[in-house]
Amino acid sequence: INLINSSMTIKISSIYSASLDDIQSIASTGNGANDSYPSSELSPSSVGEKDLLSVKEEVSRLKDSNSPNEDNQCTLTDKDVYSSNPKTTKEYSSSPGLPFLPGGEKRTFDAKVEEEGSKKVFDALSEDEKELIPDDNMPLRYFRAEKGNVKSAIKKIKYTLKWRRDFEVDKIKNAFEPDGDLEMKKILEKQNETGKIYVRGYDKNGRAIIYLRPGMENTFNDEINNMKHLVYQLERAVACTAKNGLEKYVVIIDYIGFKIRNSPPLSITKHTVHILENHYPERMYKAYVCNPPRVFTFFYNMIKPFIDESTKQKIVFCVGKKGEKIVQKDLDMTKIEKCAFGTSELRDFDSKEYLYQPISTTFDEHALIPTKFE
Repeated sequence: INLINSSMTIKISSIYSASLDDIQSIASTGNGANDSYPSSELSPSSVGEKDLLSVKEEVSRLKDSNSPNEDNQCTLTDKDVYSSNPKTTKEYSSSPGLPFLPGGEKRTFDAKVEEEGSKKVFDALSEDEKELIPDDNMPLRYFRAEKGNVKSAIKKIKYTLKWRRDFEVDKIKNAFEPDGDLEMKKILEKQNETGKIYVRGYDKNGRAIIYLRPGMENTFNDEINNMKHLVYQLERAVACTAKNGLEKYVVIIDYIGFKIRNSPPLSITKHTVHILENHYPERMYKAYVCNPPRVFTFFYNMIKPFIDESTKQKIVFCVGKKGEKIVQKDLDMTKIEKCAFGTSELRDFDSKEYLYQPISTTFDEHALIPTKFE
Protein backbone atom coordinates (compact mmCIF):
# COMPACT_ATOMS: atom_id res chain seq x y z
CA ILE A 1 0.00 0.00 0.00
CA ASN A 2 2.84 2.36 0.84
CA LEU A 3 4.40 1.71 -2.56
CA ILE A 4 1.13 2.21 -4.41
CA ASN A 5 0.30 5.44 -2.62
CA SER A 6 3.80 6.87 -2.75
CA SER A 7 4.93 9.54 -5.16
CA MET A 8 6.06 8.96 -8.71
CA THR A 9 9.71 8.95 -7.78
CA ILE A 10 9.32 5.93 -5.52
CA LYS A 11 7.86 3.91 -8.36
CA ILE A 12 10.51 5.00 -10.84
CA SER A 13 13.39 4.48 -8.43
CA SER A 14 12.14 1.07 -7.40
CA ILE A 15 11.70 0.02 -11.01
CA TYR A 16 15.11 1.48 -11.81
CA SER A 17 17.20 -0.42 -9.29
CA ALA A 18 15.28 -2.88 -7.14
CA SER A 19 15.57 -6.64 -7.38
CA LEU A 20 12.58 -8.95 -6.81
CA ASP A 21 13.52 -9.27 -3.14
CA ASP A 22 13.84 -5.51 -2.90
CA ILE A 23 10.41 -4.97 -4.41
CA GLN A 24 8.83 -7.40 -1.95
CA SER A 25 10.63 -5.68 0.90
CA ILE A 26 9.52 -2.21 -0.15
CA ALA A 27 5.94 -3.34 -0.68
CA SER A 28 5.76 -5.03 2.71
CA THR A 29 7.67 -2.54 4.89
CA GLY A 30 7.26 0.79 3.13
CA ASN A 31 9.89 3.50 3.16
CA GLY A 32 9.41 4.97 6.60
CA ALA A 33 7.32 7.75 7.95
CA ASN A 34 7.54 9.94 4.89
CA ASP A 35 6.24 7.51 2.29
CA SER A 36 3.50 9.43 0.60
CA TYR A 37 4.34 12.74 -1.07
CA PRO A 38 1.93 13.19 -3.96
CA SER A 39 3.26 15.15 -6.90
CA SER A 40 1.16 16.98 -9.44
CA GLU A 41 1.15 16.52 -13.19
CA LEU A 42 2.07 19.52 -15.25
CA SER A 43 1.29 19.56 -18.92
CA PRO A 44 3.93 20.44 -21.49
CA SER A 45 4.25 24.13 -22.16
CA SER A 46 5.39 25.91 -25.26
CA VAL A 47 8.60 27.89 -24.97
CA GLY A 48 8.59 31.15 -26.84
CA GLU A 49 11.49 32.55 -28.83
CA LYS A 50 11.92 35.75 -26.82
CA ASP A 51 15.38 36.44 -25.48
CA LEU A 52 16.23 35.03 -22.07
CA LEU A 53 16.30 38.07 -19.81
CA SER A 54 17.65 38.39 -16.32
CA VAL A 55 15.11 38.60 -13.52
CA LYS A 56 15.90 42.26 -13.06
CA GLU A 57 15.39 43.04 -16.71
CA GLU A 58 12.22 40.96 -16.87
CA VAL A 59 10.63 42.74 -13.91
CA SER A 60 11.60 46.11 -15.34
CA ARG A 61 10.09 45.18 -18.69
CA LEU A 62 6.82 44.12 -17.08
CA LYS A 63 6.60 47.30 -15.06
CA ASP A 64 7.27 49.46 -18.12
CA SER A 65 4.76 47.66 -20.30
CA ASN A 66 2.22 47.19 -17.50
CA SER A 67 0.98 44.19 -19.43
CA PRO A 68 2.07 40.86 -17.94
CA ASN A 69 1.11 37.83 -20.00
CA GLU A 70 -2.03 35.88 -19.28
CA ASP A 71 -0.35 32.99 -17.47
CA ASN A 72 1.85 35.25 -15.31
CA GLN A 73 4.83 33.30 -16.59
CA CYS A 74 8.41 34.48 -16.43
CA THR A 75 11.44 33.43 -18.46
CA LEU A 76 14.63 33.22 -16.39
CA THR A 77 18.26 33.04 -17.41
CA ASP A 78 20.52 30.14 -16.47
CA LYS A 79 22.35 32.40 -14.03
CA ASP A 80 19.19 33.63 -12.34
CA VAL A 81 17.54 30.25 -11.95
CA TYR A 82 20.55 28.18 -11.09
CA SER A 83 22.61 30.42 -8.78
CA SER A 84 23.27 29.01 -5.32
CA ASN A 85 21.89 32.23 -3.84
CA PRO A 86 18.44 33.68 -4.56
CA LYS A 87 18.40 36.82 -6.69
CA THR A 88 15.94 38.63 -4.45
CA THR A 89 16.18 41.04 -1.56
CA LYS A 90 14.70 38.30 0.64
CA GLU A 91 11.25 39.81 0.31
CA TYR A 92 8.35 38.17 -1.45
CA SER A 93 6.62 40.31 -4.04
CA SER A 94 3.17 39.72 -5.45
CA SER A 95 3.92 41.35 -8.80
CA PRO A 96 3.10 39.06 -11.75
CA GLY A 97 6.18 37.75 -13.51
CA LEU A 98 8.53 37.63 -10.53
CA PRO A 99 10.62 34.47 -10.24
CA PHE A 100 8.43 32.86 -7.59
CA LEU A 101 6.01 32.30 -10.41
CA PRO A 102 6.79 29.42 -12.79
CA GLY A 103 9.11 30.07 -15.69
CA GLY A 104 7.50 28.32 -18.61
CA GLU A 105 5.78 25.46 -16.74
CA LYS A 106 2.00 25.48 -16.56
CA ARG A 107 0.32 26.12 -13.24
CA THR A 108 -1.16 23.48 -10.95
CA PHE A 109 -3.46 25.87 -9.09
CA ASP A 110 -5.01 29.26 -9.77
CA ALA A 111 -2.40 32.01 -10.06
CA LYS A 112 -3.58 33.77 -6.90
CA VAL A 113 -3.60 30.55 -4.89
CA GLU A 114 -0.07 29.70 -5.99
CA GLU A 115 1.23 33.19 -5.33
CA GLU A 116 -0.28 33.43 -1.86
CA GLY A 117 0.67 29.89 -0.93
CA SER A 118 4.30 30.14 -2.02
CA LYS A 119 4.61 33.52 -0.27
CA LYS A 120 3.52 31.90 3.00
CA VAL A 121 6.11 29.18 2.52
CA PHE A 122 8.82 31.76 1.81
CA ASP A 123 7.87 33.99 4.72
CA ALA A 124 8.12 31.04 7.13
CA LEU A 125 11.84 30.65 6.40
CA SER A 126 14.55 32.26 8.51
CA GLU A 127 16.98 34.67 6.89
CA ASP A 128 19.67 31.97 7.00
CA GLU A 129 17.33 29.52 5.28
CA LYS A 130 16.47 32.05 2.60
CA GLU A 131 20.17 32.36 1.81
CA LEU A 132 20.26 28.61 1.11
CA ILE A 133 17.45 28.65 -1.47
CA PRO A 134 19.00 27.44 -4.77
CA ASP A 135 16.40 29.16 -6.97
CA ASP A 136 13.47 31.46 -6.39
CA ASN A 137 10.79 29.03 -7.56
CA MET A 138 11.59 26.55 -4.80
CA PRO A 139 8.76 27.62 -2.42
CA LEU A 140 6.25 27.27 -5.24
CA ARG A 141 7.44 23.75 -6.13
CA TYR A 142 7.02 22.59 -2.55
CA PHE A 143 3.60 24.23 -2.33
CA ARG A 144 2.57 22.34 -5.47
CA ALA A 145 4.13 19.06 -4.37
CA GLU A 146 2.20 19.16 -1.10
CA LYS A 147 -1.08 19.78 -2.93
CA GLY A 148 -1.40 23.27 -1.49
CA ASN A 149 -0.78 22.24 2.12
CA VAL A 150 1.28 25.19 3.36
CA LYS A 151 2.22 23.64 6.71
CA SER A 152 3.54 20.50 5.03
CA ALA A 153 5.36 22.50 2.35
CA ILE A 154 7.14 24.58 5.00
CA LYS A 155 8.26 21.46 6.85
CA LYS A 156 9.55 19.83 3.68
CA ILE A 157 11.40 22.86 2.31
CA LYS A 158 13.13 23.47 5.65
CA TYR A 159 14.24 19.86 5.69
CA THR A 160 15.64 20.14 2.16
CA LEU A 161 17.51 23.37 2.83
CA LYS A 162 19.23 21.75 5.81
CA TRP A 163 20.02 18.67 3.69
CA ARG A 164 21.52 20.78 0.90
CA ARG A 165 23.86 22.39 3.40
CA ASP A 166 24.80 19.16 5.21
CA PHE A 167 25.20 17.11 2.01
CA GLU A 168 27.30 19.91 0.50
CA VAL A 169 25.28 20.18 -2.68
CA ASP A 170 27.07 23.35 -3.74
CA LYS A 171 30.42 21.57 -3.42
CA ILE A 172 29.07 18.70 -5.53
CA LYS A 173 27.71 20.81 -8.37
CA ASN A 174 30.79 23.07 -8.44
CA ALA A 175 33.35 20.26 -8.31
CA PHE A 176 34.57 20.86 -11.86
CA GLU A 177 34.86 24.62 -11.56
CA PRO A 178 38.45 25.97 -11.55
CA ASP A 179 38.31 26.30 -7.76
CA GLY A 180 36.29 23.10 -7.25
CA ASP A 181 36.96 20.60 -4.48
CA LEU A 182 39.59 18.08 -5.67
CA GLU A 183 38.33 15.18 -3.57
CA MET A 184 34.78 15.67 -4.79
CA LYS A 185 36.06 15.81 -8.36
CA LYS A 186 37.74 12.42 -7.93
CA ILE A 187 34.59 10.92 -6.47
CA LEU A 188 32.44 12.08 -9.37
CA GLU A 189 34.97 10.98 -11.97
CA LYS A 190 34.97 7.46 -10.53
CA GLN A 191 31.20 7.29 -10.32
CA ASN A 192 30.70 8.57 -13.85
CA GLU A 193 33.39 6.57 -15.67
CA THR A 194 30.96 3.89 -16.96
CA GLY A 195 28.33 6.41 -18.07
CA LYS A 196 25.63 5.04 -15.77
CA ILE A 197 23.99 8.48 -15.48
CA TYR A 198 24.45 11.58 -17.60
CA VAL A 199 22.54 14.46 -19.16
CA ARG A 200 22.31 14.52 -22.94
CA GLY A 201 20.06 16.56 -25.20
CA TYR A 202 16.60 18.03 -24.72
CA ASP A 203 13.00 17.14 -25.41
CA LYS A 204 11.01 19.12 -27.96
CA ASN A 205 10.13 21.78 -25.39
CA GLY A 206 13.65 22.29 -24.07
CA ARG A 207 13.70 20.04 -20.99
CA ALA A 208 17.05 18.34 -20.42
CA ILE A 209 17.16 14.53 -20.71
CA ILE A 210 18.81 12.39 -18.05
CA TYR A 211 19.92 8.93 -19.22
CA LEU A 212 19.97 6.25 -16.52
CA ARG A 213 21.69 2.94 -17.33
CA PRO A 214 21.24 0.40 -14.51
CA GLY A 215 23.35 -2.11 -16.44
CA MET A 216 26.35 0.23 -16.11
CA GLU A 217 26.40 0.38 -12.31
CA ASN A 218 29.99 0.31 -11.04
CA THR A 219 29.90 1.14 -7.33
CA PHE A 220 27.40 -1.17 -5.63
CA ASN A 221 28.85 -0.78 -2.13
CA ASP A 222 29.63 2.95 -2.16
CA GLU A 223 26.26 4.38 -1.23
CA ILE A 224 27.15 7.93 -0.19
CA ASN A 225 29.35 8.63 -3.20
CA ASN A 226 26.73 7.02 -5.43
CA MET A 227 24.22 9.53 -4.09
CA LYS A 228 26.64 12.42 -4.61
CA HIS A 229 26.89 11.40 -8.25
CA LEU A 230 23.09 11.24 -8.53
CA VAL A 231 22.78 14.72 -7.03
CA TYR A 232 25.37 16.09 -9.47
CA GLN A 233 23.36 14.78 -12.43
CA LEU A 234 20.08 16.14 -11.06
CA GLU A 235 21.64 19.56 -10.51
CA ARG A 236 23.08 19.47 -14.01
CA ALA A 237 19.73 18.60 -15.57
CA VAL A 238 18.08 21.44 -13.63
CA ALA A 239 20.75 23.89 -14.83
CA CYS A 240 20.40 22.83 -18.46
CA THR A 241 16.61 23.02 -18.39
CA ALA A 242 16.68 26.42 -16.70
CA LYS A 243 18.38 27.94 -19.75
CA ASN A 244 15.18 27.31 -21.66
CA GLY A 245 12.91 28.89 -19.07
CA LEU A 246 11.66 25.56 -17.68
CA GLU A 247 12.04 23.66 -14.41
CA LYS A 248 11.57 19.99 -15.20
CA TYR A 249 13.73 17.32 -16.76
CA VAL A 250 12.96 14.16 -18.70
CA VAL A 251 14.34 10.75 -17.70
CA ILE A 252 15.20 7.88 -20.06
CA ILE A 253 15.93 4.61 -18.25
CA ASP A 254 17.77 2.15 -20.48
CA TYR A 255 17.76 -1.46 -19.30
CA ILE A 256 20.05 -2.85 -21.99
CA GLY A 257 22.64 -5.05 -20.29
CA PHE A 258 20.82 -5.07 -16.96
CA LYS A 259 20.72 -8.23 -14.85
CA ILE A 260 18.64 -8.72 -11.72
CA ARG A 261 21.65 -10.17 -9.92
CA ASN A 262 23.49 -6.88 -10.48
CA SER A 263 20.87 -4.78 -8.71
CA PRO A 264 22.32 -2.40 -6.11
CA PRO A 265 21.53 -2.96 -2.42
CA LEU A 266 18.11 -2.00 -1.11
CA SER A 267 19.70 0.80 0.93
CA ILE A 268 20.80 2.55 -2.28
CA THR A 269 17.31 2.19 -3.73
CA LYS A 270 15.76 3.71 -0.62
CA HIS A 271 18.33 6.51 -0.51
CA THR A 272 17.68 7.33 -4.17
CA VAL A 273 13.94 7.44 -3.48
CA HIS A 274 14.49 9.66 -0.48
CA ILE A 275 16.54 12.23 -2.40
CA LEU A 276 14.25 12.37 -5.42
CA GLU A 277 11.09 12.52 -3.39
CA ASN A 278 12.10 14.88 -0.62
CA HIS A 279 14.63 17.16 -2.25
CA TYR A 280 13.63 17.39 -5.94
CA PRO A 281 9.82 17.52 -5.97
CA GLU A 282 8.08 18.86 -9.06
CA ARG A 283 11.26 18.41 -11.09
CA MET A 284 10.55 15.37 -13.26
CA TYR A 285 8.29 15.88 -16.27
CA LYS A 286 8.20 12.34 -17.64
CA ALA A 287 10.13 9.06 -17.43
CA TYR A 288 10.53 6.66 -20.34
CA VAL A 289 11.37 3.10 -19.27
CA CYS A 290 13.08 1.55 -22.30
CA ASN A 291 13.85 -2.14 -22.84
CA PRO A 292 12.48 -3.13 -19.41
CA PRO A 293 12.89 -6.73 -18.20
CA ARG A 294 9.59 -8.61 -18.08
CA VAL A 295 9.61 -8.71 -14.30
CA PHE A 296 9.38 -4.93 -14.07
CA THR A 297 6.62 -4.72 -16.65
CA PHE A 298 4.68 -7.37 -14.75
CA PHE A 299 5.21 -5.58 -11.46
CA TYR A 300 4.05 -2.25 -12.81
CA ASN A 301 0.94 -3.72 -14.44
CA MET A 302 -0.10 -5.14 -11.07
CA ILE A 303 -0.04 -1.77 -9.33
CA LYS A 304 -1.16 0.33 -12.29
CA PRO A 305 -4.91 0.21 -11.44
CA PHE A 306 -4.14 1.82 -8.09
CA ILE A 307 -2.06 4.71 -9.43
CA ASP A 308 -3.68 8.08 -10.00
CA GLU A 309 -3.96 9.30 -13.57
CA SER A 310 -1.46 12.14 -13.29
CA THR A 311 1.25 9.75 -12.09
CA LYS A 312 0.50 7.15 -14.74
CA GLN A 313 0.91 9.79 -17.41
CA LYS A 314 4.50 10.37 -16.27
CA ILE A 315 5.63 6.73 -16.41
CA VAL A 316 5.97 5.39 -19.92
CA PHE A 317 7.06 1.82 -20.68
CA CYS A 318 8.56 1.88 -24.15
CA VAL A 319 8.52 -1.49 -25.92
CA GLY A 320 8.33 -2.18 -29.65
CA LYS A 321 6.52 -0.05 -32.21
CA LYS A 322 3.97 1.16 -29.69
CA GLY A 323 6.72 2.43 -27.43
CA GLU A 324 8.43 4.13 -30.33
CA LYS A 325 5.27 6.08 -31.21
CA ILE A 326 4.98 7.27 -27.61
CA VAL A 327 8.55 8.54 -27.57
CA GLN A 328 8.07 10.38 -30.88
CA LYS A 329 5.45 12.65 -29.31
CA ASP A 330 7.90 14.40 -26.98
CA LEU A 331 11.38 13.68 -28.30
CA ASP A 332 13.25 14.40 -31.53
CA MET A 333 14.16 10.92 -32.74
CA THR A 334 17.25 12.24 -34.55
CA LYS A 335 18.69 13.62 -31.31
CA ILE A 336 18.16 10.81 -28.80
CA GLU A 337 20.08 7.59 -28.33
CA LYS A 338 19.06 4.32 -29.97
CA CYS A 339 18.03 2.81 -26.64
CA ALA A 340 15.03 5.15 -26.86
CA PHE A 341 14.39 4.45 -30.56
CA GLY A 342 16.70 7.21 -31.77
CA THR A 343 17.41 7.15 -35.51
CA SER A 344 20.85 8.79 -35.65
CA GLU A 345 24.33 7.43 -35.01
CA LEU A 346 25.25 9.56 -32.02
CA ARG A 347 28.81 9.42 -30.77
CA ASP A 348 29.68 7.43 -27.68
CA PHE A 349 29.51 9.07 -24.29
CA ASP A 350 32.83 10.52 -23.11
CA SER A 351 32.87 10.96 -19.33
CA LYS A 352 35.94 13.21 -19.15
CA GLU A 353 34.62 15.54 -21.82
CA TYR A 354 31.20 15.66 -20.20
CA LEU A 355 32.35 16.38 -16.65
CA TYR A 356 34.66 19.21 -17.66
CA GLN A 357 32.02 21.04 -19.68
CA PRO A 358 30.03 23.81 -17.94
CA ILE A 359 27.36 22.31 -15.70
CA SER A 360 24.65 24.15 -17.65
CA THR A 361 25.42 22.16 -20.81
CA THR A 362 24.47 18.63 -21.75
CA PHE A 363 26.86 16.14 -23.32
CA ASP A 364 27.32 16.91 -27.01
CA GLU A 365 25.29 20.07 -26.43
CA HIS A 366 25.75 21.81 -29.76
CA ALA A 367 25.13 18.69 -31.81
CA LEU A 368 21.88 17.78 -30.05
CA ILE A 369 20.15 21.02 -29.18
CA PRO A 370 17.15 21.61 -31.50
CA THR A 371 17.33 24.66 -33.72
CA LYS A 372 13.94 25.66 -32.42
CA PHE A 373 11.96 24.32 -29.45
CA GLU A 374 8.31 23.64 -30.15
